[in-house]
Amino acid sequence: MKWDELKDKWFNAYPEIMGIQGDEPIQCYGKADVDTAIDELKTEHHKERDEYISMVYSREQTIKELKAKLEDVKATAYAESVDAGMENRRLKEERRWRKFTEEKPKWGEEVLVVDDESKQYIVRFSHDMKWISWGKMNTCESNCVKYWMPLPKAPKEAK
Repeated sequence: MKWDELKDKWFNAYPEIMGIQGDEPIQCYGKADVDTAIDELKTEHHKERDEYISMVYSREQTIKELKAKLEDVKATAYAESVDAGMENRRLKEERRWRKFTEEKPKWGEEVLVVDDESKQYIVRFSHDMKWISWGKMNTCESNCVKYWMPLPKAPKEAK
């Protein structure tokens, strides 16, 4: 492209570079001035582009880090959920009512029982499971027991 064509193109596209105010030129710049202005615009454009690319990269890194943290949180939550589910099943099994005719407590173990009148007592069974005792001297035959449940463990004292 010839200098006159380039000048006309820039004259029409970028009047501020060509020194135009209104319809009249203020000052006519030479080819070197236009080339310098173009180089400055390119440099400014590249600088803005590089800043934008840097910002996008930084945001992508932040997003990757946040996604990794989210996956860690999900994994931890899942593991805790599994542990809680297992603990819940264990406690349900431990705390469930058992029919006395189907399952007997261990000898000497204190358990909660329900009798045939739906009254609850904490008792110990004799070694042959025929007698129960509670309190200091109360005993009766175990045939009145309908259900039993192990007692929960005592809480640990805080140190």
